[in-house]
Amino acid sequence: MIEPQISRRDEYKAQTRAALLAAATEVFASEGFAGGSTTAVAQRARVTRGAFYHHFADKLALFEAVVIALSEEAAREVRASALEHENLWDRLQAGVETYLDICTRPDYGRIVVRDA
Repeated sequence: MIEPQISRRDEYKAQTRAALLAAATEVFASEGFAGGSTTAVAQRARVTRGAFYHHFADKLALFEAVVIALSEEAAREVRASALEHENLWDRLQAGVETYLDICTRPDYGRIVVRDA
């Protein structure tokens, strides 16, 4: 079965969105939501402000996407850590310890724990 190829346009769009999310994570982790600007995000992602607004309606929409991405990544890490154990109690303990470690990371701590 031949898998459909993603178009060059869709590939570029996905790369731009990923660059914006990565840049926003850096900006929000260092400046916070209130201090981070869409201009700073666009500059760090090396895109125009028009490209920014093509992907996100505003700073809040971008922030929400960053929070979701960080939360999904944290959930994957917690799940992987928990599944390393057979015993239910050990799974719970490993998951909690992993989540607490994630909360101490500068990006997650600032963006998800403090600002979100």
